[in-house]
Amino acid sequence: MYKPVLFILIITSILFGHIKADEASYTPGKVVSLTEANFESFFKDNGPALVKFFAPWCGHCKALAPEYEEAASILSGKAYIAEVDCTKDDSICRKFEINGYPTLKYIDGTNTLREYNAERSALPIANFVLRQNAEDYTTIHDDETLESMLNATGSDVRAILRTSNNTTSESKLFASLANELNEYVDFILYPSVSHEKPVLTLRRTFDEPVVDYDGKFVKQDMKNFIQSNSQPLLGEINRSNYERYVKANKDITWFVYNYENSTDIEKVESIRKVLSDFKHALSFVRLNSIVWGVSAQSIGFDGTTPYLVTERIQEHKFYPMLEKLSEESLRKYLQDIVDNKVPPLVKSQKLPEDADTQVVRPIVRTTYNTTVLDPTKNVFVAITAPWCKHCENFKPVLERVAEHFHDRSDIIIGNVDGTRNDLDIDIQGFPTLLFYKAGADKEPMTYTNDRVFDSVVDFITQNSVQQSDIHDEL
Repeated sequence: MYKPVLFILIITSILFGHIKADEASYTPGKVVSLTEANFESFFKDNGPALVKFFAPWCGHCKALAPEYEEAASILSGKAYIAEVDCTKDDSICRKFEINGYPTLKYIDGTNTLREYNAERSALPIANFVLRQNAEDYTTIHDDETLESMLNATGSDVRAILRTSNNTTSESKLFASLANELNEYVDFILYPSVSHEKPVLTLRRTFDEPVVDYDGKFVKQDMKNFIQSNSQPLLGEINRSNYERYVKANKDITWFVYNYENSTDIEKVESIRKVLSDFKHALSFVRLNSIVWGVSAQSIGFDGTTPYLVTERIQEHKFYPMLEKLSEESLRKYLQDIVDNKVPPLVKSQKLPEDADTQVVRPIVRTTYNTTVLDPTKNVFVAITAPWCKHCENFKPVLERVAEHFHDRSDIIIGNVDGTRNDLDIDIQGFPTLLFYKAGADKEPMTYTNDRVFDSVVDFITQNSVQQSDIHDEL
């Protein structure tokens, strides 16, 4: 009986090779800890591998750890997976441009070959590693083998191309797409003289199990078809699959509701027909307000369910539905989204009543410009996020800096939550530290030095316009 290479984890040692017990000191079935001392030799001995870049304090890293260890166990004797602690070996992490934790990359020690953005659980991770050593797609020659593969453990989505032979133009396009998309889709090429014309079909474990492609055999059209139909009509959104929705090249409408509230469930289930009518233009995802309610505040959620908001992927902006959910109101809202008639969400926290008396000045969207653009003030502002560990570490430093300049009425040390306030500036990461020098021309300076007390104080002192000089500046 044929055993499909891409869909099962019992892979022949002929295809993947077998790890020798005497290769270095790495234990098969265990995650390899890489440091600057063994990094180069590991890849020289073993070739490319999946590496997890992490920080011990990172909550998502802690959640991933047991799944990653299980993936290593599944891969025992077939492949190694490794990890780098970025708090200890920062030079490695900087080399591979690690900007968040955890980040999983399949690398050869010098270059990133592919980044892993699929589900962060053991089996998908192990399958991903095995795919890197296998062909991008599997070629079969009979219906029995096809059924065997479709019944085997594997991806939720299988793309099948039936064609007359494996050298047709459609076959070549299919192979190219397999190379790009096989991270979360299994590709099966089925050449046979009995296939008079090419037929591309998706077999799925959700919604409609069979979806046929009815477009032209043009690569981008085929790619859009596969990506657009590789997730459920209304799928659960999470950190692991968000990238898949982004790559589908469609804006995303979020449904935030209480999974334990029967009224919410009935409302959401009743509008599936409306969603089907707009699935060509939008992706639809759902989020449990009980679990993610606090995080959802960053997209305008105020606790009232169900809450709907559409994310414009290219703009990174959100457009909320303000009316109560019904089939009629949803259809109008989605059509208005498609027609660009919905105004964007503008987030601004309420300013604390004691804002002026706090050592570190709280700043919100509605007070940002009036604060930082005040020509009589030198303003150092930290744009932070509540979940950001670097921001948390910098908080006591910022407070000390504010205390240091407490007697300088011309200097303001401020803080703004960048996830709860929409600012008209480009924020690349958290914390973003900006300094606005007093005077008429208030272009911000970005602070990129060490985030320690002395460095910040020296920077502000050197760049501030003195009180006596402000009048002359104006």
